[in-house]
Amino acid sequence: MDAGTERDTVENGDQEPVRGAVVVVLDSRGRQLVSTVTDEQGRYAVAGLPEGHLGIVASAPGRHPLALRKLLRAGETVDADFTLRGREESAVGAEPGRLTVSR
Repeated sequence: MDAGTERDTVENGDQEPVRGAVVVVLDSRGRQLVSTVTDEQGRYAVAGLPEGHLGIVASAPGRHPLALRKLLRAGETVDADFTLRGREESAVGAEPGRLTVSR
């Protein structure tokens, strides 16, 4: 059952948008559900996500990829913004965002 929509941003360590970052959503078994690319402001949106445990991975050239695992339930909003660090920076960092799931 399709349950939700995700809209968030991908930024670099200086809080600047990362244009052209790839965001992939995976199901609980690691199978790719959908992928998208961020726009000029580092924003992306994904619709029709199922309820359950999902993996969300953001990556961009010259930056460490970052993965989050989220439990999505109908009617809830879940954080999912990313801060991608450059290869010379620490790979750690995720900023709050929103992932909305509805019935």
